[in-house]
Amino acid sequence: MDRQPFKKSIKQSRASLIVLITLAFLLMIAAVALAISLPDDEDRRNPMTTTTANTPALSGFACSPTEASQMYPFEAGVMKLTTGRVAMLDIRGAERFSADLDYATPFCVQNDSFFLVADREGYSFALFNQAGLLYEAVVEGRICGAAIRADGHVAVIQDKSGSTGLVSLYAPSKGEKIFDVLFAESGYVLSVSFPPTEESFDVALLNTDFSEARPVVKRYSLDGRQVGQRLPDLGQIYPIMVYDDASDLVMCGANSLAAIRYSQDKMVWMRSLQRVITAKQTPAGLAVLAADGEDDRIGLHLLDKTGRSIFEIPIGEGIVDFAVRGKLAIIGCGTRVLIIDLDQGKTIQDYDATVEIVRTGFSGDGALTLVTRSGVMRVTIPT
Repeated sequence: MDRQPFKKSIKQSRASLIVLITLAFLLMIAAVALAISLPDDEDRRNPMTTTTANTPALSGFACSPTEASQMYPFEAGVMKLTTGRVAMLDIRGAERFSADLDYATPFCVQNDSFFLVADREGYSFALFNQAGLLYEAVVEGRICGAAIRADGHVAVIQDKSGSTGLVSLYAPSKGEKIFDVLFAESGYVLSVSFPPTEESFDVALLNTDFSEARPVVKRYSLDGRQVGQRLPDLGQIYPIMVYDDASDLVMCGANSLAAIRYSQDKMVWMRSLQRVITAKQTPAGLAVLAADGEDDRIGLHLLDKTGRSIFEIPIGEGIVDFAVRGKLAIIGCGTRVLIIDLDQGKTIQDYDATVEIVRTGFSGDGALTLVTRSGVMRVTIPT
């Protein structure tokens, strides 16, 4: 009998089996690769989180435009201010704590660790940290401004009948009043500020005793002693006080900045700009939002300790908020938020939220919190 066809069929069967085994192995590898590429269950449970290379990770909650106007980024969430209540919400909208405060027109002042709520033209204020209400205090005059030191000292500006203004200093944590400061000059108090490296605070006043209003600045120690006074020869109102990287006091007016030092009579430096919006101290220099040109477009100017520009980054119009922390600055502008590295002098991210931004702020975990007209969102900072 001829056995060749039988042997040939055996060889073909073996070849087919090898092919089937190989295909099965390849299918198994493909299935494993697909499983690895899919998001895990936690990601599927959180559809608002995205982790693409070009889009920052987002999370947050929706709100109405009216609610958005009441929210201020603080720590890892937002503080919500209404006429009868203050509440801390986390980034998903869950309430962490609240306090009933009967403030007709609440406004806020904050730093990285503390959040002050006061009743504008009222007589009460309250100080919070990330854990809740620290204290509430009642003052003698109508409140028209305040400042918070990094350690929790609070200075409150009051409009008191029969005086040119009053500043009261309160101790950290418990809200005990340390002392009041009254001023002999005719006029009124413009602002108060705490120098970052001094045990003191500065008060800017407008003196109307002269034929034209003149600015006056006074420095007080934290125990109530006046330790300095300057009457700079400046012919306009300078309501904003900040500090440059030499720790000199910089007074900001509508179109100029003037740095002064209590130990010398003349100004340290002066810089004219077309339109000054605001300024903030940073480790890299003095960050100033201002227009400096015929087109009147706003730019971010970083100034050194002599007032000279280190760099300028064009921003544009529609600026709604400006915050700094360390080497980073964030600017809310229309629907966009710009993240700028001040050490490198460049924009590291230009993120479009697709809806109008109301406020911006750094969160406690190093990300950004954006309040928009349609909701609150968390945006990661690129590394």
